Amino acid sequence: MKKYTNTFKRLLAGFLILIICLTGTAYMDTTRSQAATASITIALSASSIQKGGSVTATVKVSCSDAIGAVSFCLSYDSSILEYSSGSGSGGGGTVRYAGYGDGSSTSISASFTFSAIATGTASLSTGSTEVYAWDESYCSTTDAGCSVTVTAASGAATTEAPASGDSTAEEAASNDNTESSTTEAPTTEATTETYSDNCYLASLEITPGTYEPEFSRDQYTYTATVPSDTESLAINAIPEDNTALVSIDGNSDFVAGEVNKITITVTAETGDQKIYYLNVTPEEAVDTRVYVTLNGVEYFFAQDYNHFMIPEGFSETTGSYQGNEIIMFTSPNGAINCVCLTNDEGDENWFIYDETDESFIPFIEATASYNRYLILTPGADVAIPDGYNEFTYTFDGTDISAYHMNDSDEIILIYAMNVEGEAGFYRYDTIENTFLRYISDLEITEADTATASDASADETFLDKYKDVIAIIAIIVSLILLIVIICLIVVLAKISKKHGDTDDIDDTADTEDDADNEMHNEANDPDDSAEPAGTDGIIVSSVPVEAALGESVSDDTPSSSDVDTLIDSAFSGIQFTPHVSSNSKPRMSAVPVATSSTEDPASDILTEETASEPAAETATEETTTEETATEESASKPATDSPADDTEDNE
Repeated sequence: MKKYTNTFKRLLAGFLILIICLTGTAYMDTTRSQAATASITIALSASSIQKGGSVTATVKVSCSDAIGAVSFCLSYDSSILEYSSGSGSGGGGTVRYAGYGDGSSTSISASFTFSAIATGTASLSTGSTEVYAWDESYCSTTDAGCSVTVTAASGAATTEAPASGDSTAEEAASNDNTESSTTEAPTTEATTETYSDNCYLASLEITPGTYEPEFSRDQYTYTATVPSDTESLAINAIPEDNTALVSIDGNSDFVAGEVNKITITVTAETGDQKIYYLNVTPEEAVDTRVYVTLNGVEYFFAQDYNHFMIPEGFSETTGSYQGNEIIMFTSPNGAINCVCLTNDEGDENWFIYDETDESFIPFIEATASYNRYLILTPGADVAIPDGYNEFTYTFDGTDISAYHMNDSDEIILIYAMNVEGEAGFYRYDTIENTFLRYISDLEITEADTATASDASADETFLDKYKDVIAIIAIIVSLILLIVIICLIVVLAKISKKHGDTDDIDDTADTEDDADNEMHNEANDPDDSAEPAGTDGIIVSSVPVEAALGESVSDDTPSSSDVDTLIDSAFSGIQFTPHVSSNSKPRMSAVPVATSSTEDPASDILTEETASEPAAETATEETTTEETATEESASKPATDSPADDTEDNE
């Protein structure tokens, strides 16, 4: 029993160690998944640039673990900067970027180049940032920001004012200026001889376009033709004398198809002036836009996508609409084409465009953590699932076609396409805004519904309830520990009780051996001394003749005579067990008074019994009486013939 108890204790200890290790591992995994962090920095190629120049912003995302996916938006001041190229897409003040890691890199960098279109200080900052580690755990991130200063181009005059007068007046003014520059007044010669009277231009440059004729310091009138959408020019007029001042008027608000007059005035230190005239004519505006009317609203296809946010993953291509070439964007698998339709206010409206039948449906994109969906309208060849009825559902502010069985349904069917180009019906949870692929002809039980809900959640069950699972595991482990301790206590009590039972059985066996030895001793009349091993059994050594009070003949007695003598000798004696001071069982012979006649054998036994210590006598009396009563009831009155035969032998 002890061996089994030790084995059980070892197994219990191993089981407890295993539970503790598993609980610690689950807690460490939870802690590790929550510990991933990311940081963002923005580095500029220059902190200050001139108008017309460019600056490159490099955004670096660093993570404590290997990066799995990164997405963010880079915002900038569109009144000062214009996005020209880089790793992202968009414009109009926001550039969007999305990238993926390789499983080993802990950082991702993306560069964006901007052109300076006006002076001032422009700020750049990141936002809507999402960073996921390679194990798909979310990384907490802090956005970053910086600024760049744009200054005016050196040497260029920037003063602007409305132009006035005609060419005749300009020529007359030019002649007057020439005469004034060559006429010297004697009264002022002494006061101006120390100042420069140089009021000529050394060079003249304009952007965009070119002018005619070629520049000459003595040529005061020029003409230029520029694109129809030109509203002003970038003019760089440099004087021959650095002390002269240059001012420009009329360089704004050009009208297409009309002559817009610009005056460039050079003033010398002496106050002498020369005026150069630049007549700018923007080309007649030709509307090359392609128009389309949808639901009573007139749109036209966008031609410049620098200011629009292009759908992620779509690439630019060309198509046709009513014989006109248009710009459109196609999905990675080529299954979807989308276009941007805008209006005179510059509103951005994206539509899915079917080039075959030249039809348009709103481009509605639903984004989840691990997938994106495009909401579509099922065609005539698409079978609606049995039991579902079509109704109009407002999704993200846009009315779409959806399907339900009852008006109170919170889960409806929506026809959509994933990023892999697979179109079909999806179950949409209007409460949690989650998608789950719809499988037709499938009876979903309650268990299946629970599994589908877990699979469609933005976060997996384990990721969402890691802390709860860890706490439950700890509580279960403590309960198991308490149960096992209780089992140990119960087994210990059972083991102790079993040991006490064995001691009682050993005591009973010892008493049975003593009874057998006493019985054998009593049946052997020739033994006058106490045999070895009787351990306290007191037997009288008085001869049988004396005990019986009569003589025995020398003749060999028969077996019946011997039995008679033995029964007579011990008829007045009872043997009772008692426990001595050394805790060993001992048999005591106690005489029983059967008659008033004194018997020598009884006297001897009585003396032996009386010699016991007085302290034991009181304890043994009760035990002796109980034992004598039990033996008297169970012992037969006479021995059987078989016993007589055995005794004779």
